[in-house]
Amino acid sequence: MSSRRRRQGGSAARRAAVASAAVVHHPEIRRGIPLMEVTNQEGVELIHDFAMRVAEQIGCDLNRR
Repeated sequence: MSSRRRRQGGSAARRAAVASAAVVHHPEIRRGIPLMEVTNQEGVELIHDFAMRVAEQIGCDLNRR
């Protein structure tokens, strides 16, 4: 006889352990911070217009690898 020990478990045992594990459900995280509007629609349009102007005049160079 060989003095080597036989390995225990294996992939089937691991799959069975995972399949029989209890599912833990955590409660959803709720924000305690109220939502605020930083600017109105006119301000958003103004920021967008300036961003488009910068993109047209300066442009951007994307490094693609």
